[in-house]
Amino acid sequence: MKLKFMFLSLLVAGAVLQSQAEQSPAQLRKKAEELAKDGNWKEALDISRTMLESVDDSNSSKDLLSSLRYLRELRQVAGADEILENAIRRHSENWILLRQAAQSYQQLQHSGFLLDGEFRRGYHRGGGAYVSCGGRDRVRSIQLILQALGCIEENDKSSASDLYSDLAGYLALGRTGPQRVWALGVLTNLVDLPDYGDEGRLSSGSGAPVDPDGSPLILDVPKSWEDAKNDGERWRWALSEAVRLGPEKESKSKEQWARFLVQHYGVGTLAGFGRWMQQDPEEAEGILQVHTLKETETIANLASGVRRFDLVADYQFIPLLRRLSTGKQSNAALGDLLVQVFFNRRQYAAGARELRRVISTHGRGKGSHRVNLLEQVEGEWGRFEVAPMTQAGKKPTLSFVYRNAKDVQLSLHALDIDLVVDDLFKHLEGNPREINSSVLDVARIGSRLVNEDQKKYLGAKIDDWEVTLKPRENHWDTRAELIMPVSEAGAYLLKATPGKGKASWIVVWIADTALVSQQLKDGKLFYLAESKAGSPLSGDLELFGFRVERREGVKAVLRKFDVKTKRIKKQIGAKGSVVLAKGELDPNYQWMAVGRSLKGGRALMGFQSHRWNDFRWGKLNNSRSYGITDRPVYRPEQKVYIKFWSRTARHDLDDVSLFANKKCTIEIHHGATGKVEELKNLRTDEFGGVEGEWILPLDARLGVYQVYLKGEVPGGAIQFRVEEYKKPEFEVVVEAPDEPIRLGETIEAKVRATYYHGAPVTDGRVKVKVQRFSHSDTWFPGGAWDWLYGKGYWWFGQDYPEYPGWRKWGCIAPMPPWSGGQRWTPPELVLDREFEIEPDGTVRVLIDTSVAKLVHGDIDHRYTVSAEVVDSS
Repeated sequence: MKLKFMFLSLLVAGAVLQSQAEQSPAQLRKKAEELAKDGNWKEALDISRTMLESVDDSNSSKDLLSSLRYLRELRQVAGADEILENAIRRHSENWILLRQAAQSYQQLQHSGFLLDGEFRRGYHRGGGAYVSCGGRDRVRSIQLILQALGCIEENDKSSASDLYSDLAGYLALGRTGPQRVWALGVLTNLVDLPDYGDEGRLSSGSGAPVDPDGSPLILDVPKSWEDAKNDGERWRWALSEAVRLGPEKESKSKEQWARFLVQHYGVGTLAGFGRWMQQDPEEAEGILQVHTLKETETIANLASGVRRFDLVADYQFIPLLRRLSTGKQSNAALGDLLVQVFFNRRQYAAGARELRRVISTHGRGKGSHRVNLLEQVEGEWGRFEVAPMTQAGKKPTLSFVYRNAKDVQLSLHALDIDLVVDDLFKHLEGNPREINSSVLDVARIGSRLVNEDQKKYLGAKIDDWEVTLKPRENHWDTRAELIMPVSEAGAYLLKATPGKGKASWIVVWIADTALVSQQLKDGKLFYLAESKAGSPLSGDLELFGFRVERREGVKAVLRKFDVKTKRIKKQIGAKGSVVLAKGELDPNYQWMAVGRSLKGGRALMGFQSHRWNDFRWGKLNNSRSYGITDRPVYRPEQKVYIKFWSRTARHDLDDVSLFANKKCTIEIHHGATGKVEELKNLRTDEFGGVEGEWILPLDARLGVYQVYLKGEVPGGAIQFRVEEYKKPEFEVVVEAPDEPIRLGETIEAKVRATYYHGAPVTDGRVKVKVQRFSHSDTWFPGGAWDWLYGKGYWWFGQDYPEYPGWRKWGCIAPMPPWSGGQRWTPPELVLDREFEIEPDGTVRVLIDTSVAKLVHGDIDHRYTVSAEVVDSS
C-alpha cells in the first residue's frame, strides 16, 4: 500500500511539471498569483522558484520578490538566503534582478541563529546562538550593486544613476546618524563578508570622524572608486556619479549633503553640554561663545571631543543652505533650516535677516509660522518663569524673561478662590452630563481667566505699575526680577505687558496656612497648621467627594453616567488635628479637602482617593539573610570563605537576633553540574551569623557558583566565580604631564604598552576613554562614613561669600553632585576612540580643555584617562 501511494505521488508530480513546461512564463506567473490569492502559498512558491531556475528575463526580479513574499507567508524566512544566492548565481548578468536582490537583503530580518555552524535567518526555537547580520547584509547589498553596475548597458545612464544612488544609500546605511557616523572614516572590506554578529562598535553620539591628530576628517570626492580612502569618500563619489548620470538628482544630493553637515558639524552637536544656550552672555568665561562664529567656522562635538575650527569650502553649510534656498524654485525647508542654524548660534539678527528673505521668497509658511517666528525674535516679548508658593509676610519675587522690550506694564488683581471652590462643588452637585476637567483643578484658574474669560473670579485690583527694562543687544533674552507689592495670603493674577508686545499672565500663591494628611491604622489624620512655623490652628475642615456611576441598559440612552457627591464637615480643635474613621471617607470617591482656620486662613488639598492599605505585621517584620565571600573570584585549590547574617528588620530589637543558635546548612551549586558541596551541622552565633569554608578542588569547574543558606533561618543566596589565572604578557601605563596644566591648554597624555620581556607592543589597537569631572581641592578631615557619603559629609556650616573677607578665610562647604544651585557638572565623556599603536608601543592622546574653560571656566576640573590595549594575539 505504501509503495502504491509513493508511485501515485510521483505520477502527480510528473504531471504538474509537464503541465508547467507546456505553459508560457506569463501564464505561469499569472497562475502563481492566482494561487497566492487563494492562500496556496506553497504551490505559488514552487512555481516562482521554477521560474527563477528556468527563465531569465526582465521579470525575473519580480519572480524573486514573489518567492520571498511567499516564504514570509509560510513563515520560512530561513530559506530566503538560499533562494537569493541561487537566483544571483543563475542571473549573474541580469542587473535588474541583482538590484532587487540587494534591496531584498535590506528588507529581510537582520538576525538569526547559528546552529552547528550554519546560519538560519529569523526566529528559531530549540537552541542555537543568536547573532545579528545587519553588517553582513549591508556588505552583500553593496557587492550586488557593484556587480549590477558591471552588467548594465553603457548608454542606459538613467538606470546607472539609480544604481549609484542605491550604492550611496547602502554605503551610508546606519552611518549618517549620531551613533555610527564615525564609521564613515573606515574603509569597509568589500571582498570578504563580515562574520555573523560582527556589527562593529556602537556608541551613543560619538561624533563625526577625525584623523589621527583629532582634527575633522575631510570626506573629499575622490577621482575614482579605487581612490577612496574610506566609506565616506566612497559615499560621496557614488552620489556624484548619480548626479553626473542623472542631473535631476543634483538638488536632492546637495540637500542630503547640507543636512549631513548641519547634523554633524553644527553647534547643535553641543546639546550634551546642557543649558549653555540659557547662560548669561555677560559671563565671558561662563558660556560657549557660539555667537562669535563666522559663517565659515563652527564649534562641533567630534569623535575627538568638542573643537572650534574653520570649515573647508566644501563643508561650509551656511553658504550652501543659502544657495539652495534662494529663488522661487528653491527648497523652502532648507531656508527654514538655515534660519535655525543661525538661531542655534545665538546669532538672532542674522537669523532674522534670513527669515525675512525666506518669507519674501517662499511666503509666510503654514499657519504663518515664519511671520510668527520673526515677531518672536524682533518683537517685544516676555514671559514669566514658574513661581513657587511664597510664605505670607514676604513679597514674592518673580523671574521675568524678556526680549527687546525697554519697559513692562504690570497689573495685579486678587482672586476669589472661595468662589472658585464653591462653583466647583456646585458644578459636581448639579450632576453634569460632562465633567469640565479644568473646573476640577483649582490651580488652573489662571488659564480659565485668560483663555475662557471667566472674569467673575477676578477680585479687586491691587496695583498698576511700570518697570524699566534693560534689554540686551542681538535680540538675546534677559532676565529681570520683579517684586510684587503685596505679602498678604491669597491668590493673585499678575499681568505683564512688555512694551507694545503681547501680555503674559501668572497666578501667584501666598500661603499662611497648610493642610497635611497622614494615614493611620484606623483612619485618616488631617492637620491644619501655620505654613511657616508649623504650629497648630483650630478651625473647620470640609471634605467634598464625588464619584462617577455609569448607567446601564435603558437608562444609558439619555445620558451615560451620573455624578454622586458627598460633603463632610468636621471641627478642628486647638491641637490642629482631626481624625476621620475608615468608614467616613468612601474609597470609591475622589475627595477634596478645604481647611479654614479661625484666623481666616485657608488651605486646599486637591481631589484624591483615600484608600487604606492595612498595616500588616509582615511588612514591618521582614526577615532576611545577607551573605558575602571574602573575594568575588577564585582559582582552583583556593579556599572560599563564606559568611551569612540573618536578621529581622525591626527597630525595637536593638542588637538582639531572633536567629541566634539556629541550625542551618550551606549548599554550593554550579550552574552546569548542580550541587557540588554541602556544609552541614552549622549553627548561628549570638548575632545570627554563620561561617563556612570550602577548598576548591584542583579540577574545579570554571564559571559561576551559587551559595545557598538553608535551615532554621531565612533563605539567602550569593555567588562567586572560579577562573583560571593567566599571567599578563604586557603592561599598560598612562603617562600624564609632569607639569600642572592650566585650564584652556591642551593636555598631552601618552599610553605606553610594553611586554614584560622589555619589547614594546608594536601590533595592536588602543581604546582610549577620557572623562571630565568637576573638581574641588577643599580639604576636610576624615570621617567614619567618608566611604559612603564622601569627604566632608559631616560639615553643617554655610557659605557666606557676601560677607567681607570671607572668600579669603572661609571654608567652602562640600558640593555633592545632587546639591542644587551650585556650580557642579555631571561627568562628561570627552574622548572615546580607538588608535593604532605606534611602532614604539605608544599612543599620543591630546585633550583640549579650551571648551571646558569657555563653558565652565569658573570651576576646577579633573580629567581621567583609561586605556585598553589589545595586541595581535
